[in-house]
Amino acid sequence: MTLDLDAAQRLAADYVRSIRDPAGPPVSLDRDDFIERPFGWLFVYDVDPTRSEDLIAGNGPSLVDRRTAKLYVCGSAHPAEWYVDACKRAFG
Repeated sequence: MTLDLDAAQRLAADYVRSIRDPAGPPVSLDRDDFIERPFGWLFVYDVDPTRSEDLIAGNGPSLVDRRTAKLYVCGSAHPAEWYVDACKRAFG
C-alpha cells in the first residue's frame, strides 16, 4: 500500500476534525502548507484565518507515513523541519 497526497491530506484533515474543541476557535488543515519526503508528508493545521483571529497553542504538525497510512502526531516545541528530520532518521 502506498498513499498519494490526496489520501494523506484526507487522513490529516480527519485528524484535525477529531481533535477540534467545539468551544474553541475553528481550526483547519492548511492543504497548501506541507512538507513532502520519501517516507510521507508533514501537515500543519491552525486557526482558520477566514473565520477567526484567535491564536492556539500546542498545534503540532502531523506526519502521514505513505507506506503504512499511519498518522503520527508531532510536538510543537520545535520547527516543523526538526520533526521531518526526526522522521527521516526513524523511517529512513
